[in-house]
Amino acid sequence: MATNVTVLGAAGATVTIPFTSAANAAAAQNALSTISDLVSKSVLTQVNYSSGPVAAPTLMGGVVVSGNAPVNLGMLPGGVYSVVNTATNGSAGAPGTTVVGATNPMTVASGTGGIVFLNVSSSAQVFLDGGTNLVGQGASSASAVIGVSTDDTHVDARLGSTTINAYDDSQIQVWAGSGTAVVNAMGDNIVNVFGDNTGNAVSVFATGSSLGFI
Repeated sequence: MATNVTVLGAAGATVTIPFTSAANAAAAQNALSTISDLVSKSVLTQVNYSSGPVAAPTLMGGVVVSGNAPVNLGMLPGGVYSVVNTATNGSAGAPGTTVVGATNPMTVASGTGGIVFLNVSSSAQVFLDGGTNLVGQGASSASAVIGVSTDDTHVDARLGSTTINAYDDSQIQVWAGSGTAVVNAMGDNIVNVFGDNTGNAVSVFATGSSLGFI
């Protein structure tokens, strides 16, 4: 049963992302409520993405992605604090939206279209529900907490600090390296961890999940 997550978008319109996991939806809603509060106070300005580079905001900004055509937003300018991806632009094994984010803090929420998110922020919150997803840490200073409730997510945790909260019916591939990674697997999940003996250990806490280590 879908649980809708909402945030105020451009011109104060309500943007909705259906989530299949109530727990992931609650965490996402908590983060996006902060964005909505900033929008309602005219502190953060949301824009609907159309094409090309995202313009730098006057003060604080956010981007809403929709539609069914694949898009690459590139590196977001400083001051863009959030990305909300409601697009249906992905296909099997291929996320539809690509973006690089570096602002601190950074909030990303993505639904059925899937997303490629390269994180350079030292304080990112990422919430994924649906589609194929790839989240990578792009710097040793990068840090992200990633909520996952979808069956095709890949996390490159070879750099930085990564915490993954895996909710019911998730399938996650984690690449480990010199970064630190913690996986909290809650419910019926499949988690595979890939790495070698030159990197740091990955801490995995599992309740009712299937784990694999390579």
